[in-house]
Amino acid sequence: MRHGEAESYASTDFDRNLTSFGKEEALASANQLNTYSLRVDLMLVSPYPRARQTAELVSEVLERVPQVVTASVTPDVTVSEALGEMEKHRDGRQCVMAVMHQPIIGSLVYYLTGVQQPMGTASVAIIEAPVLERDRCTLESVI
Repeated sequence: MRHGEAESYASTDFDRNLTSFGKEEALASANQLNTYSLRVDLMLVSPYPRARQTAELVSEVLERVPQVVTASVTPDVTVSEALGEMEKHRDGRQCVMAVMHQPIIGSLVYYLTGVQQPMGTASVAIIEAPVLERDRCTLESVI
């Protein structure tokens, strides 16, 4: 999932918070996600405030999903760094959600599925991922 719409300006990119609209769209995506037969077991969350705020809103709708805050899903990480973090937390879990940023979310979707999928704010890519390898996963849906 990409974080909701954030403020245009802050002292640093890291410090940008969600806008009112960003909060609304994060909640709308969470409510849509809640209609799927998925149970999110864990959320990997960027330490940037806009991602943490998005994750908190989504977690409330999805009945308090546990969260791990990690720099491995921040905007400038590589696909291999993000995948390594995801793999580390997959053990015994059916559904791990990452709340992250562009460009890494678009790069991950493409790497895993081979699909160039635009990821707007608060977009969720539902990926069937039996293994976290290039072109071995299926993009099931985008919210």
